[in-house]
Amino acid sequence: MFCIWRGSWRLWAQDWSPQSRPALALPDRQARALTAVFFGLSLAQVLGVPGGSWLAYTFGWQVAFWTVAALAVPAILGIWIFVPKGLQFTPVSLADLGRTLRTPSQMVSVSFTGFFLGTLYIVFTYVTPLMAEWMGLGRDGITTVLAIAEIGAIAGTFAGGQLTDRIGYLKTLTILYLAQIAILLMFSTLPIPFWVLLVMIIVWNTFGWSFMVAQQVHLISLATAQTRVLLALNADSIYIGSAVGPAGAAG
Repeated sequence: MFCIWRGSWRLWAQDWSPQSRPALALPDRQARALTAVFFGLSLAQVLGVPGGSWLAYTFGWQVAFWTVAALAVPAILGIWIFVPKGLQFTPVSLADLGRTLRTPSQMVSVSFTGFFLGTLYIVFTYVTPLMAEWMGLGRDGITTVLAIAEIGAIAGTFAGGQLTDRIGYLKTLTILYLAQIAILLMFSTLPIPFWVLLVMIIVWNTFGWSFMVAQQVHLISLATAQTRVLLALNADSIYIGSAVGPAGAAG
């Protein structure tokens, strides 16, 4: 039942996700426009991940879920009040999807999202048992680690946009891939001093969250009429990577 509920919730989230990408921004402002979009997601994670972890540890997981439901009410009201009426989007067809799926260069580029985020979520999914078993951390220590990680998410969102505008998406993505490989190898050195762990966590998440802005600009540069389809498939790759990566690591 929980899996069915999660799937239904993801379908709703996926419905608006590709629509929110500002692909119509000026070419030299695309990365900054995407940064603004992902800043909201980063901010939500900064408050939600450590806050939800603390609530679940302290009061039980049911309280964490009821808190999410309560916070959804003002969010719905804010959308209803502040989002302009009459927004229109160019519809896409199954033929557009077919053309995109038959374009190898586009599909290979989209697959990079799944691979990159798959490796990121391997650690992120198991960070709580990893910190508890290998670092001996309890509720407060794990909450601190998650909070520090999400500060890195905000830093990475801004850094990704700035770096992409300065040196281009190709160099940015290359740097991020190499950095991610190096940082993930460092997790094999646990246990380490707590302050070293915090530095490693914030650097890891900064590089990890720098990826999406550069990747979105990369995909926008590949497509014209199929841009919206390509961005939608990229959003799918996020969820595929975040599911397949941890599942594969679980063996």
